[in-house]
Amino acid sequence: MASSIILRDDAYYSQIVSLSNSLFKLTLKFNSVNQSWYLDISSVSGREKYLTGIMIVPNQNLTGRYIVDELSEGNLYCVKNSNTKEPLGFSNFGNNKDYRLYWIPSNEERELGINELIQL
Repeated sequence: MASSIILRDDAYYSQIVSLSNSLFKLTLKFNSVNQSWYLDISSVSGREKYLTGIMIVPNQNLTGRYIVDELSEGNLYCVKNSNTKEPLGFSNFGNNKDYRLYWIPSNEERELGINELIQL
């Protein structure tokens, strides 16, 4: 089942999340120069870096273009949840905001016909 990732309102932080029954450390960073969010995914200890520096782009499969065995059971997506015309920024990404981060398991991606991109 697709699940929304609970995010904090900080410009830089790490948190542990469960994705398809495996734990991962997500680090989210907001770059004020280009007004963009970036994502790193690692093991809980942080020793194994699976993906680093992924720019978070709305309505895109963020992890699907990479081959990472640990993330083979689904993908992370940034989804626009409102009719806002505002671009993704610091204050509109997170819980109950215009843009949210979702984990969508592979079987649901196939059922929905999602392939690399969600078009809304």
